[in-house]
Amino acid sequence: MPRENGVTPDGEDKESKVFRRKLRGKMRNLHKTLHESKDEIIDLTGPVSKLGEVIEILEDIHEDVVKPREQLLDAEVMATAADLGVEMAKKMGGLGAITPAQFMARLCKQFVVGVDPDAQAERDEGAFNWTLFGSSVGKHFHDAPTMAFMNGAMDTQIKERRVAQRIRRDPVGPAVAPDSVADTKADQQTDQAMKRMVKILRNKKHQNETLTVEQLSANPKSFSQFIENIFTLSFLVKDGEAGLTPPPEGLDGPNVEKCPQVRKMKKPEEQHMDRSTFVLHLDMEGWRRLCEANDRMEGAIPHREEVTEMDLTEGNGIGGPGAAARAEDGEEVESPGGAENPKGKAKPRGRGLTRPRDSTNSEERAAALRRKVAV
Repeated sequence: MPRENGVTPDGEDKESKVFRRKLRGKMRNLHKTLHESKDEIIDLTGPVSKLGEVIEILEDIHEDVVKPREQLLDAEVMATAADLGVEMAKKMGGLGAITPAQFMARLCKQFVVGVDPDAQAERDEGAFNWTLFGSSVGKHFHDAPTMAFMNGAMDTQIKERRVAQRIRRDPVGPAVAPDSVADTKADQQTDQAMKRMVKILRNKKHQNETLTVEQLSANPKSFSQFIENIFTLSFLVKDGEAGLTPPPEGLDGPNVEKCPQVRKMKKPEEQHMDRSTFVLHLDMEGWRRLCEANDRMEGAIPHREEVTEMDLTEGNGIGGPGAAARAEDGEEVESPGGAENPKGKAKPRGRGLTRPRDSTNSEERAAALRRKVAV
């Protein structure tokens, strides 16, 4: 019904509290009707137009809905009606599809004029009102206005089918065993030396003690092993496992204030620092002077007994005559046939290099090691 200037046909102001109260009462009554007549509404054998009547009343009331409370009631009623419609649709789907005879009978009943529409349609072909039928169903076939597009290229030439080219497979040659395998023992021994030095630095750190470069790597018995210790320390500094710091003042010892201390450090990346290393130039004469200055002090890295191929061929290996002579001089010799060396063969130590026991008298060996450190 029409509304003009916010006033009902009865002259009642739509903004008044009384009108708003009546409006909310109507929506509550509709909601109550839907709940009470639920079984009757979804029953397909009875009148099915009651749900449509309720929706029409709700649509008419919806024009006056303004306040939040009214909007809430309106939404609740509409949601309940939608749920009932879904239940009706589910029940209709279970009944099965309509037969063609039933469909034609209903069309004749609606669009054929006469007492008996079915008989009238059979006798008179023009009794069916096609104009009324077309106007009633035409609204369901309205096409929405759209724009036509053509996708793809305008080239209509048929593409030639490409023939797949098979890849030629060469025959697999026979498996060949290599004559020699690269020796990785030296690299493994270098890693072991680095782990041994890191362990010493970690233990000193836990004991709140520090070592200087001299105290860590000094070896008065072998110049080559001293160079190896310095070489291993340079690897640790480069990898960030160790760092060099100036010694604090007040330490006792010959020239100890000039020797940096070695500490277990964190990775340079964790401290936002760049990686670095150190270079030490020392020849055999300088090593001898260093040993005399520190009274031939033994470093934290113990001296490693060295065995050459000459010792093994002459019987001076572990368990041989040479070993017995060294045992008389007070040197430690491993017993032959141990668990780790059941055949009694000597295993080279250090970085896998074969060198004489008395390295202090080998000028050529020292020069080679100096070139290695420089590289």
